[in-house]
Amino acid sequence: MNNSYVKRPIPILLGVMTLSIWILAITSSVGFADRLLDSSTGVLAVLCALIAIGRLAQRHLSRWTALCWWAVLVLALVDACQEFAEPFARLKGHNFALENIDDLLLVAAGPIGLWLSSRLHPRPVTLQLLLVVGLLAQLGGAVLDLSDRSAVGAVGLAPEDVERYADFAQFLSLMLYAMATWLLAGGGSLKAQAREKPLVGAARIAQAVAARRTLRDTLYPPPFVVGWALADPRSPAGRVHRLCNEALWSATDIVGSSRNLGTIALWPFIATARAVKEIRHYGAAVQTLTGKSQARQFLEQVVIAVLYRIPPRYYYVFEFYLPRRWSLATHYLMRYETKEIAYRLLYPVPTVRYEPTPLKNKMEFSRHCRSHGIRCVEVYKLFDGGKCVEGAQLLPATDLFIKPVLGKGGGGCELWRRLGDGLYRSSRGMEADTEVLIAHVAALSHKQPCMIQRALRNHHELHDLTAGALSTVRLLSCRNEAGDFEAACAAFRMSVNPASPIDNFHAGGVAAAVDLANGCLGPATKLGMGQDFSWYDKHPVTGGRIEGRQLPYWRETLELAERAHRIFPDYVLVGWDIAILEDGPCIVEGNRGPDVDIHQRTARAPIGNGRFGELLAFNLERRARSR
Repeated sequence: MNNSYVKRPIPILLGVMTLSIWILAITSSVGFADRLLDSSTGVLAVLCALIAIGRLAQRHLSRWTALCWWAVLVLALVDACQEFAEPFARLKGHNFALENIDDLLLVAAGPIGLWLSSRLHPRPVTLQLLLVVGLLAQLGGAVLDLSDRSAVGAVGLAPEDVERYADFAQFLSLMLYAMATWLLAGGGSLKAQAREKPLVGAARIAQAVAARRTLRDTLYPPPFVVGWALADPRSPAGRVHRLCNEALWSATDIVGSSRNLGTIALWPFIATARAVKEIRHYGAAVQTLTGKSQARQFLEQVVIAVLYRIPPRYYYVFEFYLPRRWSLATHYLMRYETKEIAYRLLYPVPTVRYEPTPLKNKMEFSRHCRSHGIRCVEVYKLFDGGKCVEGAQLLPATDLFIKPVLGKGGGGCELWRRLGDGLYRSSRGMEADTEVLIAHVAALSHKQPCMIQRALRNHHELHDLTAGALSTVRLLSCRNEAGDFEAACAAFRMSVNPASPIDNFHAGGVAAAVDLANGCLGPATKLGMGQDFSWYDKHPVTGGRIEGRQLPYWRETLELAERAHRIFPDYVLVGWDIAILEDGPCIVEGNRGPDVDIHQRTARAPIGNGRFGELLAFNLERRARSR
């Protein structure tokens, strides 16, 4: 990457500001200079405290480095409290008798800052030079403060002038420390790195989704500062929790540290409000099911939210109202951790010179799979902007499935069954001929590109496990320690609504955990966010047996997912949707940000202490080492 100078030379501006304030302070009263020095020292102490908090949230600190940052934090907080509290104490007619504590702290800040900055790589020479000059200026001011007034008078200086010069030396030291603080926040260099521009294609369907500015879309739950309630740091879940938490604490982002502290302070109140909402929806049903009072449910929701950062809604999703579930709480991976932090840290980043293999664009995904001999659902037509931009002239005489090219979660999908004589009927009861259906898809493509696919049918042994929509396996594969890809966990999704074209778990379907070893299903369940907390050993609509059922072509399904991941090597993990057909498995799509709720809910166990947790922790640590 090329280096470019920052547009606003903040150190230069600070230097000009220092000179201007010096002239003003020299020509003004000593009292004005004192107040200016005190308030500026307090502000700098707050900034240093925020940087120290950001550093302490990092997990890879040595023992002595952590102790030094704790010392910086304590000293900065003491100094800030003394500087901001002293004027109020004077108004009340008394003082803390700590007038010179700021001088002592500024003297101590120099050596501590030099030692801590020596741990940075590459070595921040400019930052250390500022600290040395600031320390010398502070020592010079201290000498003037402690000098004998008669000796000073012998060289022609009035006591009032000595105090002014001492204040200026201390203020100069403060400004130099402020410059060093800014450089620390900027990485220790007067230059800023210019990022490569993201890849932007000409065609709308080839454009990359705009990169988000932060690692998260929401502020809650907030991160930890120390994280004493997290799982054992040697466990897979403990490693993932700490790595995700560390990503929210930029070691030099003062604004981010301030925001994090604010959200931490507000979280108990936010969690309480959310718990009230959840109790209103599910409290009575769980009380009937377990006999646990709503007051106790409310209290437990708030406790797990504050201690473990588990939002109140997951109290019901993961059944923390049942006995002995709390012992596993720290091993659950939350949706905000995986989808909003961990996955984003692992996503490949497109640039002008690099474009990842096409996973998100469903049309390009299908083309890439077919070119590498991976079986996937066939695409007949592609529409964009109201026109067919790719595909055969005529639609084959088969059932059809319509979906957005960049869609997710099954949104916007439609299933059309062929009736004969060129007529089709949707799962919602609408009928149309070929011409009307094509016009319908063209109209949909004005909002976003759409495609027409072949609608698949499950293996005959699975027909009694769906209310009409295609049932699919959601299988997570991940890069392992050997550099290959392996299946880590799986769930089988089944529709229960005849009018729904999809089997999506978050759209009201049911799902069952799949034993990776033999392809056998466990009991099925919904997401746990309704009034029905039942578990099903039989399909709730068709009556087909679920629990203990063995999926056909299971070994072939695992092999297909692993082979498919090898042709998308840019992605550390992928959530595969695979349909098991009469003649074997077929990939429907791949998801770069797969949800883990379905696996933890159906298995009734955390995913963090399983193979997926191990692989996620390994890849996050590998990513951290390469940065």
